[in-house]
This record gives sequence, C-alpha cells and structure tokens, in this order.
Amino acid sequence: MELLVRLVLLFYVIFIPGFFLARVILPKKVNVSVWLVASVVLSLLTLYPASILTVFIEGRENSAIFQPHLPHSMLALAVISFGYILINLFFRITPNFPSFKPRIPLALVLIMIFYSCLVFFNLDWASVMGDEYDINYQAYDLIDGVADGRKSFLLSFNTHPPMIMNVSHYLLQIINPGGLETLADWQFRFPEAMMGIVVLGFTYVLTEEVFGKKQPRLPHYFWR
Repeated sequence: MELLVRLVLLFYVIFIPGFFLARVILPKKVNVSVWLVASVVLSLLTLYPASILTVFIEGRENSAIFQPHLPHSMLALAVISFGYILINLFFRITPNFPSFKPRIPLALVLIMIFYSCLVFFNLDWASVMGDEYDINYQAYDLIDGVADGRKSFLLSFNTHPPMIMNVSHYLLQIINPGGLETLADWQFRFPEAMMGIVVLGFTYVLTEEVFGKKQPRLPHYFWR
C-alpha cells in the first residue's frame, strides 16, 4: 500500500500540474508524444515555484528546515495546480485534450527502455559521499546554501541551478520522507536518473517536430 501511494505521488508530481498547463499552451490536435513530454516538462518547471511556496509555508527558521517536508511540499504543489485549473476554467472555452489517434513512436519507447536498463541497474554501486551528497543535502531540506539556512527563499541556490534541486527535493521526499540520513545510495541518484528519461523524451520529440517533417511545425504551438 505504501508503495502504491508513492507511485501515485510520483505520477502526480511528474505529470498532473503540467497536464493542466499544457491544455492552455498546446493546440487541441497535437501528437500524443508531444503532449506527454510537454506535460512532464511543465510539471517539473512547476516544482520551482512550488518549492518557493513551501519555504513560505514552513518558514526560514532552523526548526522548520529539519522537519518532515512532504505534506507542505505537496500542499504547495496542489495550490499551484489548482491555479492552473482556474486558468483553464477562465481562459479556455472548450477542453483542450490531445488527440489520441497518433501512436507513441516505438523508437522512443525502445530508447527509454534501453536507457532505463543502463541507468537504473546497479544505481548504488559507487559511494555518494561527495558532490552528490552536497547537492542532495541542500535539495532534501530546501537549504539554499552550503550552511543551514534559507536566506534567499529558494529563489537561487549557492552552488547549483534551482531546477534540479527542486526536482530532487520532491522526488527524494516521495521515495523516502524519513530524513536525509535514511536515504540509500540509489535514492540519492534517483532524481538524476529520472531527469535523464525526461531529457531523452524531450530531445526526441523536439528533433522530430523540427527536423522530422518537410516544414517545421514547432512555431505553430506558440503562434496560432
């Protein structure tokens, strides 16, 4: 049951917020692979404002930093997702669901499976005591510097761009909310492995849309 809850939360974080935003951005008739990748990318981008909102909910005190974050983080993401739903209700007259007639390319599926086998196999082989630990030390508890603190409200981090830190925060909290010291080595690397899948999908779809047709269709998604 616990595993099922974690899988549902992972699906929600990675897909649902971007689904509602993609309905606003993408046209009504769109390839399924474009719609799926766009929903995932937009969801991951949404984790940045959701992390900032989490800090505002929890506060910047040290007592707020080292506490369970999953309820507050999911609440912040739910608030932003609800905002996307309101945008759909007020600015879209008809529902913007994708057309499911086109099939997901077999080549993309095979690439994803091959990549997953290479990356997720033996993910805990090497020690994480180094940069990986430093990055996830900040990401797990939403610490924006090398020392304990939230001086910038997560608008930026001291050593790395914010997106991977925010994605790592949500994924790590879902797979193991018990504290940084309880993370297994493979869990430290799980967010980066998942981001690799997203990058592969995004690159495939972008390449297909720009170079796979006689006339590029990508601008059509933004200037209709």
